[in-house]
Amino acid sequence: MAVLDLPLWVLVIVVIPQDGLEVLVLGDWGTGGEGQRALAESIAKTHGESPPDFVMTVGDNFYPDGVTGPDDPIWETHFES
Repeated sequence: MAVLDLPLWVLVIVVIPQDGLEVLVLGDWGTGGEGQRALAESIAKTHGESPPDFVMTVGDNFYPDGVTGPDDPIWETHFES
């Protein structure tokens, strides 16, 4: 696996339109349990009624130990399903 020498910070510049900006921010959501499924259903309902302009996750997305890479089965069990 290649190691990238990247800075540990990210600069985000957001230009907010006059009519506002809707942002969905999620963190600590990756258990794959019933609570996560209920939250996902609520987000899907809200998204259908009023889609956010963008979604941002802020960390701790896969419990208990993260993922090992893009082919880790946790992507399917904790995120895609």
